[in-house]
Parts: sequence; structure tokens; C-alpha cells
Amino acid sequence: MFNTFKSALVAVGLMTTVHTAFASPTESTYGTVKGWTIVSAYEQPSGEFLGCAMGRINNGGDLVLLMNGYGGWVLKFPHVAAQGSVVSVTMDLDRYSDQIDMISDGIWIARDIHPDWVAALAAGNELSVRYANRSLSIGLTGTAAAIAKVTECNSYGGRTSTTATQAAAPQVVESEHLRMGAGCPGLGTLPSPTTGTPTTITFRNHAGRAVTVYWLDYNGQPSEMIPLTNGEQQDLNT
Repeated sequence: MFNTFKSALVAVGLMTTVHTAFASPTESTYGTVKGWTIVSAYEQPSGEFLGCAMGRINNGGDLVLLMNGYGGWVLKFPHVAAQGSVVSVTMDLDRYSDQIDMISDGIWIARDIHPDWVAALAAGNELSVRYANRSLSIGLTGTAAAIAKVTECNSYGGRTSTTATQAAAPQVVESEHLRMGAGCPGLGTLPSPTTGTPTTITFRNHAGRAVTVYWLDYNGQPSEMIPLTNGEQQDLNT
């Protein structure tokens, strides 16, 4: 558990003003998507990969979601408290509700969370959080795409698209749905018909990377439906 928190409690410098005592990381911006910035972090001088995180810059009342180098998810909220102190946090999101103890690094409080909570954050609209006489209402717009981007970042060890490994593979980027493939109709020229006939579609992602499924609406414009990590399968009722 200590090793997990050694990576998990790294205060990604892009999101905070100081680093924790657990590590001295260097970080770089991996990408941006849907208003979220994704960064990767490495411990110095060892160069150990610590993980990738998503956050919204200059929004002190928000959250950071981190996938550490071990593949576990960690949720962080801003809160100045004594390093190592425990803060009780209540979270409510749709049918998910939980009260957990988070550990302070001095600037943020953090705790590893179950993948079900990550999926709920990806599908949710707003997260209500209460701790230390503080209440937050955090908008979750774009979290599905950002979570997929963090997963992608982690799968490449945080390396950016300038490296040879990633340069050979297409990446999840801002407004990727506007990149129509060769031979595809232009946006707005192929609206979905209003048949009213229900159906279920199964999407399986064998692309070797994270993707997002979009629906062309009745005006032919893309509407985000579901994110899929590599190898994931989901059914969509429509």
C-alpha cells in the first residue's frame, strides 16, 4: 500500500504549487481533451514512471484523477492540511455514494478508488463532494474522453506523441471526431434517420488504443456516446 501511495500522492506539478515529500517528479503535458489537461510524471533522479493524471488548469475547486504506474486509479481533491492527516470525504454521484478517508499531502487529499467509481465519473454529469466543512459541485463534462486519454497515456508509459512508439499509432485528441476518414461524408451531410425502431449495438474495440464512439445526430453532427479502452466491449441501446 505504501508503494501505491508513493506514486499516488505525487502532486502533479501542473495541478499544484509544490511537490510532496514522497517524490521529486518531473512531468510533461501528454495532451488535452474536452477541457482537461493530461500530464505524465517521472520520479527523479531514478526516472521511474509514476503515472498519468487529468485535471483542469486554474480551477482550484476541482478534482484530479490519476492512474499511477501500477495501473490503479487515485482521486484527489484540493485541501490544505497537515501532511499525513486523514480527512473524511462524502461523495455522491447518481446511484453511487460513498464516504471514504483520504490522506493529505499538504495541498491535496487523495485515495485510491474502485474502477466502478471511475466508470461512474466517466458517465456522470456532476459530482457532489463534502469534506472538512467544504462542499464542492464538480462538473464532469468531458471526463469520459479524458479518462480514456489517461488510460492511453499510461499504456505508453507517459511518453508523448513525439516518441517513435506513439508516432506510429493514432491518438485520442481534442475534436478527433471532426477528422472524417477518406471517403466519409462531410459533417452535416448525413443525418441519422428518425425511424423510431429500437435496436442494440455491440461495440468491440480492437484498435489497440482508446477510442470514443460518436453518433451522428438528426442534423448530422457528432454526439459523444461511449468511451472504449483497448479491448473493451459495450452494448448501446438506441
